[in-house]
Amino acid sequence: MSFFNSTVPIFARKASAFDIQDLPGLWRVHWQMNQFIVLSTFYTRHDQACLLWGLIAVVIFTTAQFYPLVGPPKLFFHLH
Repeated sequence: MSFFNSTVPIFARKASAFDIQDLPGLWRVHWQMNQFIVLSTFYTRHDQACLLWGLIAVVIFTTAQFYPLVGPPKLFFHLH
């Protein structure tokens, strides 16, 4: 018994935007400076969900790392 089809590659490139141009929610990103194309890609709804989750994770861990939970540290004893 096989758990996966060995004829299908594990990693594959995303389908061309021309193949899925009618897909609802598709974001096309084309960032160009003069004649130089900086970024040209598209994001499906799955890609958008992963980007959103990544952004939420960055906010959560940045807040936990840099936001103090309590005020200044308190001394255990007082000097009089």
